[in-house]
Amino acid sequence: MSNLQTLRQLKDEDTDSYNKALKEMKSDLTNKVGSDEAEKMLTQMDQFLSDKTIDLDQAFDHDETDEIEESKTEEEMLGASDNK
Repeated sequence: MSNLQTLRQLKDEDTDSYNKALKEMKSDLTNKVGSDEAEKMLTQMDQFLSDKTIDLDQAFDHDETDEIEESKTEEEMLGASDNK
């Protein structure tokens, strides 16, 4: 079960645990991106988890090879701009 599926299940079955998990995520995100952005991200995630029409297994199903290739391309582009 993915983390998102676990969160969706907590949201449906154990509100206290779900709220605790959100509070921990908010703390981590606030340290990384600031309070306003963290609040927006968590609100979007909460709405996403509430939408039962979204299949969480397929929502983020992607080919890791593509991700690695994209990362290499970005690094190459950054390297090219550093050489100018």
